[in-house]
Amino acid sequence: MCRSGGLGHEGGYRLLGGFRDPIGYWRKYLSEFDERRLSETATLRVSPLVFEGLPRYFEPALVGAVQDSAGEPDAEGWREIALPIGSAEWSLPEILRLGSGAEVMGPKELRDRIAGHTAEMASRYRR
Repeated sequence: MCRSGGLGHEGGYRLLGGFRDPIGYWRKYLSEFDERRLSETATLRVSPLVFEGLPRYFEPALVGAVQDSAGEPDAEGWREIALPIGSAEWSLPEILRLGSGAEVMGPKELRDRIAGHTAEMASRYRR
């Protein structure tokens, strides 16, 4: 939008360049936001405690998607889930906060980053 005229101008605002439906534009933008932000998927194996606590770790829309993707619990109660993620770098702290109740199965790049990061942490704590 552009203000036509200066302060006190009676003309108000006019729309520029085909931007005719700002409310519709922003609704569409926000509905597609997660698709752009969360363009990849990580496969994790999570403990019963983490699975039940998903609402404490992630936003509601993400929790619903993860719960819908969950497989049946194995003999120890662990489940495989599909977690929508952005990049491996962005996802690292999100997954680390799940602690020992989660194991990244893939993608390999993310699993390797988690393994390297936790090995470095363990080394510091052993000093």
